[in-house]
Amino acid sequence: MSARPSQFCPGRPRVFGVSQRERGLADSTGTSRRSRPASGSNRPVMAALPWIVVLLLFCPTKRTVGQDPRDPEKTLPSFSPIQVRFICDQDSIQPGQPFSVGLLQDIQPGFHTYWRNPGTVGLPTHVDWDLPEGFTASPMIWPTPQRSQMAEYEIWGYRDQALLLTTITPPNDLPSGDAITIRGKASWMCCGRQCHPGFLTIQQRLRVEDDSGKPTRWARAFERVRSQQPMAFSHWTVEGKRRGDRYLLEITPRHPSDLTQNRTIHFFGYKRQVSSAAFQALTVESNRYILTLQHEPFSGEDHETLPGILVSNEPWDRAEPERPLLINPHLTSLPPR
Repeated sequence: MSARPSQFCPGRPRVFGVSQRERGLADSTGTSRRSRPASGSNRPVMAALPWIVVLLLFCPTKRTVGQDPRDPEKTLPSFSPIQVRFICDQDSIQPGQPFSVGLLQDIQPGFHTYWRNPGTVGLPTHVDWDLPEGFTASPMIWPTPQRSQMAEYEIWGYRDQALLLTTITPPNDLPSGDAITIRGKASWMCCGRQCHPGFLTIQQRLRVEDDSGKPTRWARAFERVRSQQPMAFSHWTVEGKRRGDRYLLEITPRHPSDLTQNRTIHFFGYKRQVSSAAFQALTVESNRYILTLQHEPFSGEDHETLPGILVSNEPWDRAEPERPLLINPHLTSLPPR
């Protein structure tokens, strides 16, 4: 299938994700923007400016991404710097039993795709599902994001390789012995010195059996992504405060031994509240960390909480070393200094 020019232009997670110690800053470049303007202000015009820059400078006029009919998991070589496969964690399915499918992105050096919230600029990967009757699909399950660079903006996304999961649940009355086809339309933005929008019709045909299906060669990769899903650990508390255009996160461990000078912490927000392009300053005060964040000026929204994840080079929990810390602190307003 051919990719068409996009209206907008807006990582190696190790295979199918990246460990907490492997995150860094890439040197790829580009620029893009998506924002939600506030009503009653000049933000609509301001928010459009980065997209105009993208359209003029970074969107090529033609992109081709095709799927090999001999191997539906693989895309054909193309002008795109990314190859995409649609894979499954088991070779058959059972009535009423959830299973997982994944969009595997192999990304050329110097390029990146985007996380669920790309940050200041960018567009996340998306799949529009076309499922058989009675089937349901979960929201996309994302590996831990990385920090990358696009022109002067730091963004949140993936380099080298990323596996994006979805859980599919079939109906309980699915007849055994049949075969079903899972279909969808995937879209993504892959950026480096230029932005390359991609579109692909994906499909996977699976047998319906009474017994559990056998794991495919991708099963361990799926487990790796699941092991990276964030958790709220009870031995860490996070309080949020806002003063003007800055957020302050006070991150306090229950055990003093977890307060180390070598720990790094980075916040990735679920909503466009925090600028990914601004430096995040971390300090140690008394018995806690203080992480200072910059408000995203073009978000156009104010929220009472700050949902997202905290990623560290040291485990938040020794039993779950790959999991980020899931947070959603209520924001207390502070008077200006």
